[in-house]
Amino acid sequence: MDPRVFVTSVRWPRSRRKIHIRSRKKMKLRWLRLHYVRLVKKIKGFYRNLVKEFVEAGAELEAIQKRMTVEAAAFAVPGLGLSFSSLSVHERGRYYV
Repeated sequence: MDPRVFVTSVRWPRSRRKIHIRSRKKMKLRWLRLHYVRLVKKIKGFYRNLVKEFVEAGAELEAIQKRMTVEAAAFAVPGLGLSFSSLSVHERGRYYV
């Protein structure tokens, strides 16, 4: 018996393979969508709790920046400083006097 005949007889026809591939892609996309929806819900919950904490504590901008500095210190690179300015030096306009 020719081994090629056995291999080709086990394979699905092209149309069934395409349907199978499409269904797997759809399942993967559904799973990814569900995963990202869960992540967004978690992030919203964390943000809501953070805002609630600040409102309850009556924190001002300086206290918020201080807390951000403390929390960001764990992720900071030792050689770089932390900055809370919204514009970098290169993005600011130049004023000639």
